[in-house]
Amino acid sequence: MLICVDNNLLSRAAGRDGTSAMNKARHELITWTETAASRRACIHAAQTFRILSHRKPADGTAFQSVRALFMSAMVLGFYLLAKKLSSKCSPVDENDSFDLSHAGIDWKIVGEEGFTEPLATLNSENTALQFIQSGGPIVMDGKNYQPGARHAKRIILEFAGLLDEVGSHWMADYAQLLYTIHDTIEEQNNALLNSLSSKVSALRSVTIDIHDQARDQDMIENSSEAFSSFSTNLKGSASRLTRMAKQGDTTAVLKVAGIVIAAGTAIYLILGWIF
Repeated sequence: MLICVDNNLLSRAAGRDGTSAMNKARHELITWTETAASRRACIHAAQTFRILSHRKPADGTAFQSVRALFMSAMVLGFYLLAKKLSSKCSPVDENDSFDLSHAGIDWKIVGEEGFTEPLATLNSENTALQFIQSGGPIVMDGKNYQPGARHAKRIILEFAGLLDEVGSHWMADYAQLLYTIHDTIEEQNNALLNSLSSKVSALRSVTIDIHDQARDQDMIENSSEAFSSFSTNLKGSASRLTRMAKQGDTTAVLKVAGIVIAAGTAIYLILGWIF
């Protein structure tokens, strides 16, 4: 999905850099909505929603899954918002539509369509390929979403609600950010731009917090892997120490014991520095 969309452009459209930059980015998105890449991104976003909405509690929720769900909300929400501003937006037949969250997409046929310039001729039998090449209504999980602010808000709320369900307490900032984006879209629609300053400040604050959390989470995961490896080595050293003690090799026992004590001291100092 990230191959098909400029994440920085979406962040600016959400209000990260202020009202002026937000309006400019939202109009820049109009050009993006007219590309095959944008329509492929919409399919991947809807597929992400389907997968996580059908997850079992026992499956757990990975940090990257939450980030993907947040990004999917941005893709679909701003696609609908910018599509309404496009002069090429035209009525579509809702009775002849493709559900973007359909589980039976044949990705072998879709191939790399949307990642690069159009690669295939129009395939009337593959609805996913048709949508990427020619566009169509946004239908997700049986619900039809029309271009414009009202349905952009609606789909963002759908994702925010799912984030509330699947995210852990430390992931709640993602849902909070979507609710704030929802409010800025509403105010943009009502031309109340003067009241956006507090919302923009909240967006910046939450974005920084999410970045810090992501960085801290990566550090924790890396530290966990390192300590897990060290624990395995330490257990092996303890086993060798026991065997050598049984064999009466006093010199080797003292060497290994010294290494273990030094390693334990190092761990104590490192943990004290981190926490």
